[in-house]
Amino acid sequence: MPSTYVRAGAYLNLLGPIAFYLWVSRMAGAVGATVATFGFVFYRDPWAPGWVTAAYSPWLFAMTSSQGPF
Repeated sequence: MPSTYVRAGAYLNLLGPIAFYLWVSRMAGAVGATVATFGFVFYRDPWAPGWVTAAYSPWLFAMTSSQGPF
């Protein structure tokens, strides 16, 4: 059970970037969605801790795992 919880974060947190890509691709096309998704996934605020930012994280934090269903 603990290993399932640890591994679930990497997969559940993929829902956010996938949904973001699909949303932006409807408005800006595939190239714009690719650029925006790279910015979404790889941008980190240097002053904020990792659990505060809305970027992709393999950890199962509420801020990152709630983006996909939203």
